[in-house]
Order: sequence, then C-alpha cells, then structure tokens
Amino acid sequence: MIYLIFACRILLAGVFLTALAGKVRNKAAFDEFAVSVERLGRLPRRVSRAVAVAVAAGEAAVVALLAAGATVPAGFALGVLLLLGFTAGIVRALRAGRAAPCRCFGASVTPL
Repeated sequence: MIYLIFACRILLAGVFLTALAGKVRNKAAFDEFAVSVERLGRLPRRVSRAVAVAVAAGEAAVVALLAAGATVPAGFALGVLLLLGFTAGIVRALRAGRAAPCRCFGASVTPL
C-alpha cells in the first residue's frame, strides 16, 4: 500500500507541477491563462485574474503538500478539491456553449 500511495503522490504532483509550469513559465503564458478563465467563465477581467492566481497558487500548494510526508493527506484533499472545481467549471462552460481554449497546461488553441 505504501508504494501505491507513493506512486499516486508522484503522479498527482507531476500533473499539477506540469500544469503550473505551463501557466507561469512567463508573463504572456499567465496572461493567456487568465484570459481563458475570463472567456470560459464569462467573468469580469478582475475576477478572472484573481481566479487564475488562486488556481496557480492552489496547484503550487498541492505540489508542496504532496512533497512532505506529514502534509500528504492535505495535499491529496486539496488536489481533489481543485480537480472537482476544474470539472465543475468545464461542465458549466460546455453547457453554456463556450468554446475558448482551456490553457490548463499552457499554450493551446484547441477549444475546450
């Protein structure tokens, strides 16, 4: 069981680290992510920017929490909450017929 938990930690941390790196690799990449949040959620620019910052901070927190032994359960819990939030946002955008690129892992021109 310890190996399964370790493998899940590595996998989840790797996914969130890859997503975070795609968003924060430079200012333009982060700005594009914030615009995609705005378009997908039909949020005001100021709110979408705050959501984009919160997403990046949450992804960084998941990676950090999964790295240390004592905080692993919190890392898994935060990861699940973020993934549920992402899923809800995607479902909402698709139901509303929004076809903006997601940019979840960085540069993308493919609509959600």
